[in-house]
Amino acid sequence: MLLYITSIAVNAQEKVVENSGKKPKWIGTTMSETIIVTADAPDMMEARNKCMELVKQEIVNSVAVNINSSSFSSKTQTSFNEHHALKTEYSSEIKTIAARLPFISGISVSDAETYWERIYVKKEKRYFYRFHLKYPYPEITKKKLIFEFEKNDEEKSLQLEKLKSEYNNVNSVEEIGSRIVELRALAEYFFDDVRKNETALLIKQYNELYSQITVQTLNNTPGEYSCVLILQDKVISCSKLPLLKSDYVTNLTVSRNVSDKSFTVKYDYKGCESDDPNTVEMVFHLGNKKMKHEFRFDISGYTADIKVTGFVNVFVKQKDEGIWGYEVEMNLLAGGGSDFSINEMSLQLNEFNNPITIVSNRDTVKQGKGHFKFSAISENQLTDKKGNLAKGYIKLKNNKTGNVETIEFTRPYKLTVN
Repeated sequence: MLLYITSIAVNAQEKVVENSGKKPKWIGTTMSETIIVTADAPDMMEARNKCMELVKQEIVNSVAVNINSSSFSSKTQTSFNEHHALKTEYSSEIKTIAARLPFISGISVSDAETYWERIYVKKEKRYFYRFHLKYPYPEITKKKLIFEFEKNDEEKSLQLEKLKSEYNNVNSVEEIGSRIVELRALAEYFFDDVRKNETALLIKQYNELYSQITVQTLNNTPGEYSCVLILQDKVISCSKLPLLKSDYVTNLTVSRNVSDKSFTVKYDYKGCESDDPNTVEMVFHLGNKKMKHEFRFDISGYTADIKVTGFVNVFVKQKDEGIWGYEVEMNLLAGGGSDFSINEMSLQLNEFNNPITIVSNRDTVKQGKGHFKFSAISENQLTDKKGNLAKGYIKLKNNKTGNVETIEFTRPYKLTVN
């Protein structure tokens, strides 16, 4: 009696001032294979949209109640009560997942019967719209949606298993990143703790792969260095070139070889000293991590670490029609690993304007101290025996690399006239 009186009082306050036509008989009823909903809102479109959301919610609820996915049932092989409790626990998350299915997003008001009223509330002096919607939801559609959900759920489980099986078979740095992206999407999807925890652990394991990557040197000679990235005893590729830094070399460049997945660093080491560290730093970007790798190169035997020592001894050898012949002797001190051939020499004595041309015998300069003799000619006759300074240069060819370097020297000389 009280409810009836209250209902009459409420209805007395509301007056229908406009409607979409004759009021359907299905309003306020329930029908099989049909969803009937009602929603109020200040705006008619808002009221209609509320109705559509209610329809979607009803469909999702029906899916959540009826699903029996393999992943769910396999984790609940206990008593009926525990199974029911777990199903209730997962219910809200299952609804969230089911709501993403294509069928849900494809629900349209054009498939429904609708009726609306514009109502005036006398006591509150306001208008609002009441929207009624009847949506067909046959049993065959429900079964189709449940099947679609379970199929999608099974595909996600298979995707997880695939990513687990591929953990020990990574071919590139980018592959690690793409798999982590896949796993994060799965972690967002899974509604049960078992698969969700498995996915979280696998994401962690894949992230740890970045720190397991090492650098293996293929070649390290002055001017060129090549290497590859190694993961789980296997060469992997990386599309991003490393950054290079060095305080000792110039003209640093790096390139990537697709065929063998290697990186090649080239540089100019002119001016480097053998007692310097002579290092180059490579910084690889591996996912959200940085890996630094430093290599050192040894220039012994690759640069002309050669000095003229002692006096340069010059002997007058012969005289022929104004051309004076000389014999020049000097000592060379070569650093560790040196292996050079003398290509050319020039000697400038301070009492002549023109240098003496020295003919090279292609002598080889090895490590340690060596005594060398050369023949020379000049249009000038040397007479000064005081031992003034001799300036000159030696052009040397590296027997390992073929590079030619020039060594300049200034040494006192002694003249001996026969």
